[in-house]
Amino acid sequence: SVRVNTLARDRDGRIWVGTDREIARWDGDRFVSVLPADGTPAVNVRQLAFTGDGGLWVREDKRVRKCVAERWTVEASPWAVNFRPSTRPIEMRDDREGGIWITHQDDGMWHIRADGRVVRISEAEGLPSNQVECWFQDREGNVWVGLAGGGLARLRRRHIHTVWPETAAHQLAARSVCEAADGAMWFGTSGHVFLRWQQGGFTTITPPVVNTAGRDGTVCPDAAGRVWLGSVLNGVWVHETNALWQPFPARGLGVVAR
Repeated sequence: SVRVNTLARDRDGRIWVGTDREIARWDGDRFVSVLPADGTPAVNVRQLAFTGDGGLWVREDKRVRKCVAERWTVEASPWAVNFRPSTRPIEMRDDREGGIWITHQDDGMWHIRADGRVVRISEAEGLPSNQVECWFQDREGNVWVGLAGGGLARLRRRHIHTVWPETAAHQLAARSVCEAADGAMWFGTSGHVFLRWQQGGFTTITPPVVNTAGRDGTVCPDAAGRVWLGSVLNGVWVHETNALWQPFPARGLGVVAR
């Protein structure tokens, strides 16, 4: 005999079932097996969740995988979760980016991204309570959870990432920032160097010392695609075609440019 563990409906309204042996889809007359055609043995399906990118997430006893066009494409990792006994079912929902959220009362939450990376969210990570009662994702992508003994919590993805070079993290502070015509980001620093960030990497630009090494740099792009570099004690420089030159001598302006 076959035991049906879960039912789900895809974006086209078709009904799917997960059993202790396979995944099947109702074609109007009968259920047709749609187990991924890659030699996969029978699977004990616990839950199914469809995503907007055409994927199907499948939770089994010991792992969670994503299937696209009847092929396994992603496996959640790391995943070694042993859910505690509860009278409430484990709930699995898709998010807007092709991943899924898994919640279980008393256990908190797990977010599995579209690439399979697993993020644990519980009291240890700052959730007010592990007792998740309800879940909802709004049109902006925020996730709202109702918590027994913890009120209402909103989860938002972190959008701020540190990109400062590790070698300069403690020695240099950013004093000025601008975007050049080619999309590169320029930074004037508290020291005598300037930094250019492009395609995920930093380049250091160090103007020649006229009399004294500069500090507290200022950066400013112009309409010609050049970047002007000002400093305290080392005057003004222009960066153009990977070269530095002085537009006027220090005696014409002084050595302090803010």
